[in-house]
Amino acid sequence: MFADTPSQARAWADLDSDYVDRSARRFPEMDGREKTPPTLRELVSDHGWFAFCRCCERSVFADCPDAVWQSDDEVFCSEACVAQLAKYLGRGRA
Repeated sequence: MFADTPSQARAWADLDSDYVDRSARRFPEMDGREKTPPTLRELVSDHGWFAFCRCCERSVFADCPDAVWQSDDEVFCSEACVAQLAKYLGRGRA
């Protein structure tokens, strides 16, 4: 999320949340990126974030050797999960 102030970021983090403990912190690397927000792949590979596998929801980090990126915002933890979701959806590949 992009916010103008720290208090605005904290307020947005608390909105519509089922989590008891939420926090917000400034991410200076993203200053000025409001018009071109980073992709999930960029956040994972360049900034140390992680993503959840689209199929099994395992955490996928930059150093995950079996990760399969279907797009810049969609990742699987392995080819097995790609195949499993494709089978579930009734397609040859997700």
